Amino acid sequence: MNRFSLLVAGLGLIFLSVGCTSPTSDIGSTLVRGSISFESEDDSELTDFSGINFLVVLNSGESVSDTLLNASTDVDGQFDAVVKVPARGSYPLIISRNDRVIHITSLVLAPSDTVSISGQLPALERTLKIESYENRAMATYDRLQRLYGRVATLAYGGAMEQDTIPVLMNQWSDLFWSMRDEYPDTYASNLSAIDAIDVLEGWNDEKVLKRLDELDNTDAFFQVKLVYGGHLHARNDGLESGLDYLDALKRSYRDKDKQNAIDMRRIELMFDTSEYDRALDEAQLLAGNSRVDESLQQWAEDVAYRLMYLIPGRQIPDFSVAFDGNSITFPQNVSAPYFLVEIVLLADRGYQQSYNDMLSLHRSVTDNAVEFFTIPLDPRQSTIDGFFEERAKQWDFADAGAYNTDAILEKLRVDEVPTRILVSRDGTLYSRYAQYETDGLRDDINTIIQTLN
Repeated sequence: MNRFSLLVAGLGLIFLSVGCTSPTSDIGSTLVRGSISFESEDDSELTDFSGINFLVVLNSGESVSDTLLNASTDVDGQFDAVVKVPARGSYPLIISRNDRVIHITSLVLAPSDTVSISGQLPALERTLKIESYENRAMATYDRLQRLYGRVATLAYGGAMEQDTIPVLMNQWSDLFWSMRDEYPDTYASNLSAIDAIDVLEGWNDEKVLKRLDELDNTDAFFQVKLVYGGHLHARNDGLESGLDYLDALKRSYRDKDKQNAIDMRRIELMFDTSEYDRALDEAQLLAGNSRVDESLQQWAEDVAYRLMYLIPGRQIPDFSVAFDGNSITFPQNVSAPYFLVEIVLLADRGYQQSYNDMLSLHRSVTDNAVEFFTIPLDPRQSTIDGFFEERAKQWDFADAGAYNTDAILEKLRVDEVPTRILVSRDGTLYSRYAQYETDGLRDDINTIIQTLN
């Protein structure tokens, strides 16, 4: 896994244009009715229940908000409103009185649905009820989610035998999938169908693929098909099968953003199956064809750069760092057969806790097979000096300001710390690691030592 993790940050942008897609995009109206009463503490008769405000605001994500619902109760505590629903989904509902928020919850709005809201003050959080076909479905889905969360915590927390987990995940997948029959064509049943696939992936590929095929090629299921379909087909029947699936998916959508996301996923699939040259060709082609889409072009160019320089077997770009006043240009000025460069924050508690493992690993290297170098990103020399007040220093650490930070981060595409790269003397990248634990690095260094001997 370590060797194939470097594109995670770049390829994470694959969902930039589709991650906020609503489960359905049908536009219509929803009738919302409300009835709020008051519980008097002194048994006096209350006759005015007006001024309870119900607000639903849609945030577009671009600092622009659309008010979907803004209604207040009349003297009888009633209100009726017709809401234009831009997309079926769950929306935050803010309830206030005298400009003071008294309760925040959520409700599902869907075209042609009728929502009834009732409750009693002052105990609104306990008495509030939201009734409609869509909201009943959502309540059922929420209960399933809570129950599954408890079970998953036990299963993946080591409280269950490992051989029982596949059976359990199959059962929970069936429960989530059953929402399609219990509440067909609802927002909640769509979410539940996606969960049915999420919980089963990795345990029963055949069943997951069958269920993916049963889902419509609509906005609701685009992302789950994009995430799983190609990779599962490739895992079961080879890369071409996965690419064929993604090509067919692309033909099912006319939306340009979704087509772009599928092109990006194709490149990720080639990368994950070690078809680096092919992935590079497609990334360069995508960069050339997307000049009108600046974000997509930048993504493709970044991926192409990583595929050219920062995957196993490629020649890393040259970079220079000063150690104890002496400038070292990598890889030219390194004499050992291999070298390890780690980019870290010494103030990071996780690195501090894993430093003893690095010391142990350094001591295990024989015949100077691997030379170690550390580039701290800490801006103050006092932080670097303080790190070694009670710690041993067994290899070269750069001082603060001894290198061009932006150039190093850009050339090596450092997206998280610690990042470590293991490189041969001729500049060929052996592996890359972005994590605290050193087991994978230790295994690779042991393999190198055995090969050299």
